[in-house]
Amino acid sequence: MRASLSRTVGSFAGPILLSTAGLLASPGLSFAQEVAPLELATRFVGFSDPAEMAGEGPMYLRSGRPLRREELAAAEAAGVRYLGVAGPHTYVFSLEGPQAGAWMSGFDPMIGAAKVFPEDKLRPDLAARLARHGELDDRVGLWVTFWPRATVGELESLLGAGARGRRSENPAALLGLDASIRIEPSAAKWIDLSRLLAHPAVASVGLDLPRALNNASSRNLAGSDVLAQAPLNLSGEGILVGHWDGGAVDADHGDFGTRVENLTQRGVDGHATHTAGTVLGSGAGRGNAAGHAPNARMVALSFNGNPTAERREVKHLRYHHHDNHSWGVDSQFVDNFGTYNQVALEFDIDSRDLLLLPVKAAGNDGQSSEVIVDNFGFDSLSPDSTSKNAMVVGACDAQGNLAPFSSRGPSEDGRVKP
Repeated sequence: MRASLSRTVGSFAGPILLSTAGLLASPGLSFAQEVAPLELATRFVGFSDPAEMAGEGPMYLRSGRPLRREELAAAEAAGVRYLGVAGPHTYVFSLEGPQAGAWMSGFDPMIGAAKVFPEDKLRPDLAARLARHGELDDRVGLWVTFWPRATVGELESLLGAGARGRRSENPAALLGLDASIRIEPSAAKWIDLSRLLAHPAVASVGLDLPRALNNASSRNLAGSDVLAQAPLNLSGEGILVGHWDGGAVDADHGDFGTRVENLTQRGVDGHATHTAGTVLGSGAGRGNAAGHAPNARMVALSFNGNPTAERREVKHLRYHHHDNHSWGVDSQFVDNFGTYNQVALEFDIDSRDLLLLPVKAAGNDGQSSEVIVDNFGFDSLSPDSTSKNAMVVGACDAQGNLAPFSSRGPSEDGRVKP
């Protein structure tokens, strides 16, 4: 079965929470009015009285306060499986035991309940693509994210024993934060999306789009000379940079000395070498072309792998301080510019947890936008460049003016980027 759905999905929500209002205490309102809805990307989830909810399967449960660990343990004992958090005081449970309904209706902190629909798990980029094209093709991959309380066995039953790229472990082990799996394009088109979306352990499914190269600004426009002079005297000494680009960097280039180490098996790439020079070239060949941090060191990888997973691995193995990403997604595969996709989410989580600052190119799709004002294309951000914890960089011309080709926001949720 090709990756497609039998019904129109363009109007359904992805799992991105935009906002959640609190409990409205106004007297005289019905239950449905008192419990404010959960606002997803394109759907409002209305809550019902928990005592009136019946059946099995995943549920959004709204609490009047944060739940305590002992309360979650009591829920598990009653056959109410805790999966994860959907928003403030909003939890996802799967009702699996005969006592589940009694627990839900008798649990005092619970003030509302609603069923989780399979279509809620579609991220906006995948929903838009399926609505427009009906199915995936050979060039588009998928990201499948499981709830933190899902198990290794559940993941492998859906995606196969080798999906995580390592030997299987205890099937009952919880995935925790290691819960996002990238599906290569060659396999993604055969994925049974209906089966994935219907499984309680799956939190979301989104696109992994083909990548394209972007470029950085010049040393002069960035004001690097000011940083290198007193009183700052910044040179990048002692700093290790992670660098993801189209392939290996020419480590034998005279501007690098012994400061670049390639961790990719792909061949030397001209764009990768150019952007590496922008970061840490010494200026040995031409002094005014020195990089921003001429004494820094670099580990270089290819974006053709799994950049988000590789960021985590490089951080744990090499303890790099920052990373550079002069790439984005191929615009011919973008249905909604400015959407917050799975890669942006992974960047945000890892940047926060690993204390990493990524520098990410905004993209070169300024003229691809449908919103052109004074020759500038707004709403043209690559979805990978909507991260909240990344420094997203646009492009300008030799006079310092914003370049018409440079992608810019705002993002779909109204944030200013770059």
